[in-house]
Amino acid sequence: MRKRIGNQAPGPSRRGALRWGAAMAAAALLASGSGLAQAATGGGGSSSGGAGTGLLDSASTLMIARDGFNGVGQPTLQGRGQASIDYFWGLTVSAFQDQIGRTPGTQGVQPGQTPQDSFNAVCGAALQNAADRATAMGYPASPADSRVVGVYFTYAVGSVNWFMSSVPAGEYSDAFAPSWASEVTDPSLPGFTYDNDRTRYAQFQQDGVPALDAIASTWRSHVDSVIAANPSSGRYMTCVALNEFEPQVEFQPVISTQVTTRYVDKGESFGDDVTIALAAGDQWASVGGQNVTIRARGTVAGPVAGEKPTRATIPSGTPVAATLWLDFAGPGTKRATWTAPKSGTYSFVWEVRKADSEANGRYVRADASDSYMAPTEITTARINPQLSTQVRDRYVDVEGGALVDQVTVSLGAGDLWPQDSSGTPLPLVVRNTAYKPSNTPSASSTAVPSGAVVHGTEMVTFTAPGTKSTPGTVKRDGPGFYPWVAEIRLSDQSAEMRKHLQGAVAARFMLESETTSARHNLTHYSEVREYNVVAGGRVFDSITPGGYPDDHGSFTGLGGWQADVATATATVYGPTENRITTAAVPDGTPVFKTIPLPAKNGTYNVGYGTSDVISPTQPGHYVIVYSFEGDARVAPFASPANDIRESFYVPTDGAGWLDIMSTATQNVTAGSGVMSDTVLVTGTSVPAGSTLTWQTCMWVDPASPGCAQPVDTYSTTVNGTGFYNHPELDAPTLAELPAGTLEADYGWAPVLTSPDGAVLDREPFGTPSQTTHITAELPTWSSVATPTAKPGDVITDVVTFDGATRADWTVQWEACWLSADETCPEGAAFALGEPTQVDPTQSSMESPGLRVQVPAGTKPGTSPRVGMQPILRDALGAELLREPWGTEGQVTVVDYPLPSMTSQATSTAVLGDPTQDTVTITGPLEAGSRITWSGCYWIEVEDGSRECRQDATAVADVPVLEDGSTGLVLPALAVGETLTVESPEHTTTYGGLLPDLGLRFSWAPRISDPDGEVLVQEAAGLPEQTTTVTFPPIKVTTKAYSTNPRGPFYGDEIGDLIEVTGDILPGDSVTVRLYAWEKGNPPLCTGEPLATVKLDLTPSLSTYDTGPVYRTPEDRTNLVYGFQETTVSRGLTVVSKCGLAAETLPMTVDPWSQWSDSASGQQSQASGELAITGVQRLGWLFGAALVMALVGGQLVHMREKRRRVQHLASS
Repeated sequence: MRKRIGNQAPGPSRRGALRWGAAMAAAALLASGSGLAQAATGGGGSSSGGAGTGLLDSASTLMIARDGFNGVGQPTLQGRGQASIDYFWGLTVSAFQDQIGRTPGTQGVQPGQTPQDSFNAVCGAALQNAADRATAMGYPASPADSRVVGVYFTYAVGSVNWFMSSVPAGEYSDAFAPSWASEVTDPSLPGFTYDNDRTRYAQFQQDGVPALDAIASTWRSHVDSVIAANPSSGRYMTCVALNEFEPQVEFQPVISTQVTTRYVDKGESFGDDVTIALAAGDQWASVGGQNVTIRARGTVAGPVAGEKPTRATIPSGTPVAATLWLDFAGPGTKRATWTAPKSGTYSFVWEVRKADSEANGRYVRADASDSYMAPTEITTARINPQLSTQVRDRYVDVEGGALVDQVTVSLGAGDLWPQDSSGTPLPLVVRNTAYKPSNTPSASSTAVPSGAVVHGTEMVTFTAPGTKSTPGTVKRDGPGFYPWVAEIRLSDQSAEMRKHLQGAVAARFMLESETTSARHNLTHYSEVREYNVVAGGRVFDSITPGGYPDDHGSFTGLGGWQADVATATATVYGPTENRITTAAVPDGTPVFKTIPLPAKNGTYNVGYGTSDVISPTQPGHYVIVYSFEGDARVAPFASPANDIRESFYVPTDGAGWLDIMSTATQNVTAGSGVMSDTVLVTGTSVPAGSTLTWQTCMWVDPASPGCAQPVDTYSTTVNGTGFYNHPELDAPTLAELPAGTLEADYGWAPVLTSPDGAVLDREPFGTPSQTTHITAELPTWSSVATPTAKPGDVITDVVTFDGATRADWTVQWEACWLSADETCPEGAAFALGEPTQVDPTQSSMESPGLRVQVPAGTKPGTSPRVGMQPILRDALGAELLREPWGTEGQVTVVDYPLPSMTSQATSTAVLGDPTQDTVTITGPLEAGSRITWSGCYWIEVEDGSRECRQDATAVADVPVLEDGSTGLVLPALAVGETLTVESPEHTTTYGGLLPDLGLRFSWAPRISDPDGEVLVQEAAGLPEQTTTVTFPPIKVTTKAYSTNPRGPFYGDEIGDLIEVTGDILPGDSVTVRLYAWEKGNPPLCTGEPLATVKLDLTPSLSTYDTGPVYRTPEDRTNLVYGFQETTVSRGLTVVSKCGLAAETLPMTVDPWSQWSDSASGQQSQASGELAITGVQRLGWLFGAALVMALVGGQLVHMREKRRRVQHLASS
């Protein structure tokens, strides 16, 4: 460290008065109203043309100070003139330092030099220093390039005494004292001009020598006259050369930001408040009294889907929505406003880059930036989802049929679906409400009518835009128009999703596309009065339709809804050779007659009027079919063509015949309802006492009706034509159906035999009218998987059946790690154990357990989702039911945590010793992840803040690998698995800060994944990651002295010099005590000292002088005087040993004084005069010393020094 001298004792000393003369010269220069001080602080003027880089203006102060001047670096004394200085002080050459800490070389006048030679030597060296510095800072180095420098030259004369007195202003002359506001050329100074377009100060060619010669010649007469007037005085010159550039009075901006709102609507303007502050100890640069203006760049990164981990920089590939700019001409806060054009999450990253403007590059010490995804710099533009809906079925005619709504959720172009911090899409719940039916549709409305009654509600969850259907649990319950209304209600959403929604969304009520017509189903009963009709005879029929709305015929239609159809039709088909056995009329069947009927409920007798006469003349089979084409309110209907009650026969004239025909229950649900068969026996040859027997059989393949061993289920006696009924049978159950099927045919085969057992007629198996189709309904099921889990947990799925099952069914579970859209990637599903047999006596069954192990490559800190998919299969392996991937309740959200760290840094390190951080990482972790240590220095203060000092020396990230990358590469770690690693050692330094007991070094480890994304990062300043930097106690060496150069003699004043080595910290002090003991006795440093001086040490000084603290009595010649020091450093107190040689003064009696006393009466007159002169000169020296002490006390500043001097009585 640089050694500095503190306040000196007044009066003569062995360091001599000439050193004080140098100090006084510095004081004179600083105090003078003219000369260098005046030139440096006055005559500002502003730059024209924008160059102005070396200009000193009225707001600047150029401080030239002796090396020991404590004011160096004080903000109030700092300026922007960057000076290279060469000077000499008569007989003493000293080193000066300018206000920005640069120390130039020195140049003194050699004996025999002329003033011109001295001038050239001094100013030439200064100009060369300026040129060298400019070149080092990147300015042109070619001699041909014009380089602008300002030269201030001061020549002064005077003796030591002269410098101790007032300084006449005329004794200092500036070679250049121009009027800065004008542009002039001085012909007496070749090469010298004022350049108004650039900097308005003196301009020289780089070599500068001719100009210097001319300047010296111009002022030679003045210099010579001053020297002639003071022929024995010393010569004092100072030359200051200003570079062509203004020095970089750099400051470090500190950025803090805060968005005005965390969530906004898309298209809504909002603000970001940007605060620029200064690092501790910095000041904002100014030019011409005005603060310079720097630019801050704001990058709006996004939109992205949700918050991302905080990173120091914007990750590569991140979209950038905008770049904003703010100009700052001083510390403060400004607001940037912006409008988010798309939905998504945006992060503002503000930077002050040196490259962004000329002022930034010149005055900003280092680029400053806040972080990507800093919590205060995130704004999310909410989504405003759009709903479009369409019922799956415009008409649902089956009673109990499912009402299904198809919902489409879409976002605006470029809008992003929000995600949570782990990257998992947030669920959006759409509420779909079906309302009780109305008899007719109505016009749509924005609001649901107050009287509307909810029929059923189904929730559909979206994690991405798309289309989904309601599950179908809402069923038709009677006829009418069922309107759906799809809504996004905030109350249905998670707390996180509510933040991302612009508001509630609801579809209109009674939209045609959102309404299902559950049409009325018609019933029908009819029977012809005659079954055997002679050719030309008349047929009469009674038809009773039911199921029409009571007001059918009154609805005139609305939009796409068809108006009521007014008429139904009775159609007589025939003749056909054989009876129609199918429910539908075969193509090509001849139509005998068509009779219109009102499409209303009631009984209609057909064949009695003139327009509806049914009188067949051709032999054959006939059937009457009642039909309605259907409309918006009533489903189409046609009575079965194989209905025996609507069939009649016209025989060939005179022929005898016999026929049986039957109609069985056409459809039945397994395990529900009953079935039967009705046989009509007709003809002219039916023997009395005949027997009608029903054989029944079940089969699966419609192409192969019948079975090998039919069963007789009922028989009855037949005595003539007419209807004969089989008793009702319960529909077969699901378990009674053949294995591997859910559908079967149950056939009825009536056989008519004569009393003697001869078969008169029979119906074969497979006739459509005599076949009952049995359909088994699959049970509905629901399943609930373990909702949440952690790696290592076992998860299961429980399936609950609602409906009949079979013992030969099995359930096989599959699992899959789902994609973001809740789908299973192809080939990614895997089976959970073996198929599980279904127990029909139990309604629920549980899957085999799955122990959660996340897939390779899963990023820690995410929430991967595993879907469970139960698959129901029959005995033949055919798939009956399968849950879609991502079905609500079938997904387990796995908490795959971020890794965690616990750190322990070296708690305390002596300055220069290493510190190291030991980190224990707890998984999970991907192989190839890295841990990187950052570090910083800071000063602990009373308010407890632990912020890195931006003005401290930057600490590079470690470790640095051979390929130049940073970070220790880590192996894969499972959840809970630990790994302990150590940082490289860091050798503690001051960190570019002043020594301070509060100096701390903090490690800040961070873990990033293989892609470089930071997973977890410790903040700087945590106690367990902080090393307290301690300083070795200072060492003090001392030397006692006497003020008498010939001494030490009794009667002299004595003092102590203290030399301090080591780092001086606030609170360090040395207390010096003076003791005396008799010669021949051991040293004794107890009791009340003769004098006490406490020196409060300051970091800028290493050498201290107590000054004379005690005048020894001349008559106490038996005493030995010794100093003892008490050093207080780092809270430790060290007392030096009493009687150390360097601290003890071997006082003697002054022999000159003894000789003078003995010869005083014998001196000659001349000797007496000589003695008197000597005394006078001695008195003058003491007087001069006293003046110097008074002035010196003003020049050299140090901390408060408390001195207590006590004198022993001379007796």
